[in-house]
Amino acid sequence: MSSDVMNIPTGTSNSDELSEPPSGNENELRELVYQALEREGLINRLKAQLRVAVFKTIEKAANSNGTDTRSSLDDGMTGRICRALVFDWLEHSQLLYTQDIFKVETSGSKYPTPLTHTELLEQLHINSNQTKAQPILHLLLDQSAKQSPSTTNSLPDFIKQSIDNQFPNEKINDLQRIRDHFRSLFSSAFDSSVLDAFINKNIPSTLASLAKHDYEQTCLKWIQACTNALIPSSSPVQQVTSLYFIITTGS
Repeated sequence: MSSDVMNIPTGTSNSDELSEPPSGNENELRELVYQALEREGLINRLKAQLRVAVFKTIEKAANSNGTDTRSSLDDGMTGRICRALVFDWLEHSQLLYTQDIFKVETSGSKYPTPLTHTELLEQLHINSNQTKAQPILHLLLDQSAKQSPSTTNSLPDFIKQSIDNQFPNEKINDLQRIRDHFRSLFSSAFDSSVLDAFINKNIPSTLASLAKHDYEQTCLKWIQACTNALIPSSSPVQQVTSLYFIITTGS
């Protein structure tokens, strides 16, 4: 560093001064500063930001025509929820620098405003206490694994309408028409002998008549039985046995 006539540094250096190696104190100071920045995570964050800049440059060069390659699904609520779930998982996994890259790559004028953590919990109807020890994705997967198939509590509209059209009165006296109608509803998926076994169990030939409501409940019972039989089982033999039991007993 050069000085003026009063020995005050001027802030300029000649080439000889620039080539001088740093002193031991300067090296030590640099090392301390680097360690402090690394401890605070700033070094890795800067590296992450540099990687983002490189990715963006490559992406821009590869897509020089300016065409937006994103799916339209990214702009909807489902897309926003998916991005928020990934962001939450990265945060719980302490992948903070990957999280920084992900945040930069999914933000900007082309993307909708990201969901906050609170907004994400509201969209998924999840209590915040459930996610303190685990990512939301883990919670959703656990719930999905434990969740049993929903029970069908009412007949599909097209079946209800078909019954009303075929049997306008509340009391049905022709049981053969009931049998024929039941077969017509489900024969596309089941053999007639299977359907007959269920009908014989639930609508005995000894009956003189049947209330329309009872016939509707019989149809609903069949649908529920089929639904339960389709629950995944660890044993295929057990699943087939379960289906046979439902058909022959009607329960």
